[in-house]
Amino acid sequence: MMIPASTPGFPKRKPNRIKNFDYNQNSAYFITVCTHKRNPILSTIVGNIVGWYKYQTSKQINLLWGTIGEAVFQRSYYDHVIRNQQDYDET
Repeated sequence: MMIPASTPGFPKRKPNRIKNFDYNQNSAYFITVCTHKRNPILSTIVGNIVGWYKYQTSKQINLLWGTIGEAVFQRSYYDHVIRNQQDYDET
Protein backbone atom coordinates (compact mmCIF):
# COMPACT_ATOMS: atom_id res chain seq x y z
CA MET A 1 0.00 0.00 0.00
CA MET A 2 1.43 3.37 -1.01
CA ILE A 3 0.95 6.20 1.47
CA PRO A 4 0.50 9.59 -0.24
CA ALA A 5 3.31 12.04 0.49
CA SER A 6 0.84 14.49 2.04
CA THR A 7 -0.70 12.05 4.55
CA PRO A 8 -1.02 13.69 8.01
CA GLY A 9 1.12 12.02 10.66
CA PHE A 10 3.75 10.80 8.21
CA PRO A 11 7.01 12.61 7.44
CA LYS A 12 7.10 14.61 4.22
CA ARG A 13 9.60 13.00 1.88
CA LYS A 14 11.77 14.94 -0.49
CA PRO A 15 11.36 14.04 -4.17
CA ASN A 16 13.72 11.26 -5.28
CA ARG A 17 13.64 12.20 -8.95
CA ILE A 18 15.71 14.83 -10.75
CA LYS A 19 13.45 17.59 -12.01
CA ASN A 20 13.11 17.65 -15.82
CA PHE A 21 15.33 14.57 -16.27
CA ASP A 22 14.25 11.99 -18.87
CA TYR A 23 14.56 8.64 -17.09
CA ASN A 24 13.77 6.84 -20.35
CA GLN A 25 17.12 7.79 -21.88
CA ASN A 26 20.15 5.51 -21.75
CA SER A 27 22.02 6.35 -18.55
CA ALA A 28 23.89 4.76 -15.69
CA TYR A 29 21.99 4.49 -12.43
CA PHE A 30 23.21 3.79 -8.93
CA ILE A 31 20.57 2.53 -6.52
CA THR A 32 21.01 2.24 -2.77
CA VAL A 33 18.63 0.05 -0.79
CA CYS A 34 18.46 0.14 3.00
CA THR A 35 16.26 -2.03 5.18
CA HIS A 36 14.07 -0.77 7.99
CA LYS A 37 16.22 -0.32 11.11
CA ARG A 38 19.12 -1.70 9.03
CA ASN A 39 17.83 -5.23 9.55
CA PRO A 40 20.44 -7.58 7.94
CA ILE A 41 18.03 -9.49 5.70
CA LEU A 42 19.38 -8.56 2.27
CA SER A 43 22.13 -11.15 2.22
CA THR A 44 19.50 -13.86 2.10
CA ILE A 45 17.29 -12.32 -0.58
CA VAL A 46 19.52 -10.26 -2.89
CA GLY A 47 20.62 -13.33 -4.83
CA ASN A 48 17.01 -14.31 -5.46
CA ILE A 49 16.09 -10.78 -6.55
CA VAL A 50 19.05 -10.51 -8.92
CA GLY A 51 18.31 -13.96 -10.32
CA TRP A 52 14.64 -13.12 -10.88
CA TYR A 53 15.54 -9.80 -12.53
CA LYS A 54 18.08 -11.42 -14.86
CA TYR A 55 15.62 -14.20 -15.75
CA GLN A 56 12.76 -11.82 -16.54
CA THR A 57 15.01 -9.43 -18.45
CA SER A 58 16.57 -12.26 -20.45
CA LYS A 59 13.13 -13.54 -21.45
CA GLN A 60 12.17 -10.08 -22.77
CA ILE A 61 15.47 -9.59 -24.59
CA ASN A 62 15.23 -13.02 -26.21
CA LEU A 63 11.69 -12.17 -27.28
CA LEU A 64 12.93 -8.94 -28.89
CA TRP A 65 15.87 -10.70 -30.52
CA GLY A 66 13.72 -13.58 -31.74
CA THR A 67 15.93 -16.08 -29.92
CA ILE A 68 15.20 -18.82 -27.40
CA GLY A 69 17.34 -19.23 -24.29
CA GLU A 70 20.23 -17.10 -25.58
CA ALA A 71 22.57 -15.98 -22.78
CA VAL A 72 22.24 -12.29 -21.99
CA PHE A 73 24.09 -11.90 -18.69
CA GLN A 74 27.22 -13.33 -17.08
CA ARG A 75 26.56 -16.29 -14.82
CA SER A 76 26.98 -14.40 -11.53
CA TYR A 77 26.85 -10.76 -10.47
CA TYR A 78 29.07 -8.22 -8.75
CA ASP A 79 28.05 -6.43 -5.60
CA HIS A 80 29.98 -3.92 -3.59
CA VAL A 81 29.39 -2.40 -0.17
CA ILE A 82 30.43 1.24 0.07
CA ARG A 83 32.54 1.42 3.22
CA ASN A 84 33.74 5.04 3.40
CA GLN A 85 33.73 8.41 1.63
CA GLN A 86 36.63 7.56 -0.68
CA ASP A 87 34.89 4.35 -1.70
CA TYR A 88 31.72 6.35 -2.36
CA ASP A 89 33.57 8.96 -4.42
CA GLU A 90 35.20 6.27 -6.54
CA THR A 91 31.87 4.61 -7.21
